Amino acid sequence: MHIFDSPFWQSVAGSLLANAIFALLLSTAMISFVRHLAKQAWLERQTIRLWLTVPLFLYVGLLAIRFNTVSAKESTIASLRQSVDRLNEQLAPRHLTAQQKACLKEKLSKGSPGEVHFAWAGANAEAFQYAVEVDDVVEAGHWKVDDDQNMFYPFGGLLIIVGKTQIPAAATVLRDAFSTCRVSATWHVASDAPPQGFRLYVGPKE
Repeated sequence: MHIFDSPFWQSVAGSLLANAIFALLLSTAMISFVRHLAKQAWLERQTIRLWLTVPLFLYVGLLAIRFNTVSAKESTIASLRQSVDRLNEQLAPRHLTAQQKACLKEKLSKGSPGEVHFAWAGANAEAFQYAVEVDDVVEAGHWKVDDDQNMFYPFGGLLIIVGKTQIPAAATVLRDAFSTCRVSATWHVASDAPPQGFRLYVGPKE
């Protein structure tokens, strides 16, 4: 005899219990099926989101690469321009501006005229040309200039060369005039400075 043929299962209580067990099993199966469908839908949605996100990341990455490339190019161009400007400044010959010439003439014309021995690096064409300009403006200030012509010192730039024991007052006046008129000049002490005087020397451009 089958178990469900027993009197209990044939009774109302047994029938209710059997229906309850069947309903529980059916509901469990339905819940599992719904969860499975929901999980599949969630996975599909995540997959769709992933595929939608990939092009977005690619686009943002390409924009970043383009921005970095443009920035690098602009930085390189700016650096090259600065290098070219510095090189042009280094290669450009020195000149006294009109304002500097007028300023020096005014400053040197005040007080009693001074006297200076003048020399330049004779093998350097740029130094010679600059020396001519400085010589002319010092003479325009009514100073006496004794040309020592070309000499050589292992220094560049415009030098005011004085002796070790005594500094002539005219050397100080000339130095102050250069400083006021924004002409770069360096104070230099040397043993071969002219006795009782000083020398203005134009060396190669630094």
